[in-house]
Amino acid sequence: MMSISSLVLAALAATVFVIDSCSGLYHYNRNAWGASQPKRALAGFNQKAQLIYLHPTQTDYCGNNNIDCKQTMRSIQKMHMQNGCEDIGFNFAVGGCTGIFEGSGWTGMSPFSVNDDVPTVHIGVVGKYSKGQNIPSNVQQTVVSLVNEGIQSNKIDPNAEYRCVYFDGDHSGFELQIPNRSEKVSCIKKVGNNCFNQVGNAYQIEAQ
Repeated sequence: MMSISSLVLAALAATVFVIDSCSGLYHYNRNAWGASQPKRALAGFNQKAQLIYLHPTQTDYCGNNNIDCKQTMRSIQKMHMQNGCEDIGFNFAVGGCTGIFEGSGWTGMSPFSVNDDVPTVHIGVVGKYSKGQNIPSNVQQTVVSLVNEGIQSNKIDPNAEYRCVYFDGDHSGFELQIPNRSEKVSCIKKVGNNCFNQVGNAYQIEAQ
C-alpha cells in the first residue's frame, strides 16, 4: 500500500507530465488575462481575412507559466495603447505552452488592420526571435489550430496568405512552415496608415 507522501509525489509527477506535454489548447478571453477596455469601440470584423500577419512580440517567452503570459499580455496592450492604438494590436496572441489569448478576437477589427487594402487578421507570437529562427513546434501547431478555428468560423479565407511582420530588422522575424503547404512565411516590415508604425518606432527605440 502506498504512503500518503508517495501518492502526493506520484500526483505531482503526473501533473508535471501533463503540463510539459503541451496537450490541448487553452483559450483565455480578455477578462481572464486582465485586459483593459479599448479607448473606444473597435470596428467590426465583417469580411474573411485574406492575409494572416504573425508578429513576434519581442518580449520574454513565457513558457508554461500562464501567469507570466497574462502579465506579458497586459504589458503589450499598455505599450500599444500608449503608442496610438485604440487597443492591443492583435486579434489573438499565442503564448506559453498552447495558450491562445484573445485581443480584438473574431468580432473586432485589429487596430493594426485599420486602412489595410484587404481584410487581415493579426496574431502575436510571444517571445524573442532572431531572423530566420524557427518558432517551436508546439507554438506552430497552436497558430495553425487558431487559424483553422478562424476558417471554420468563416473569419479567415482557407487560401489566406501568411506573412510575418517585424518591428526591428536587427532583432525579429522568424520562419513558419505551414502544414500541407510548401511555402514558409515571408518576413516583411509592414507599412500601413495606422498605429502599427508608432508601435514599431517605440520597439526600435527600446532596442537601442
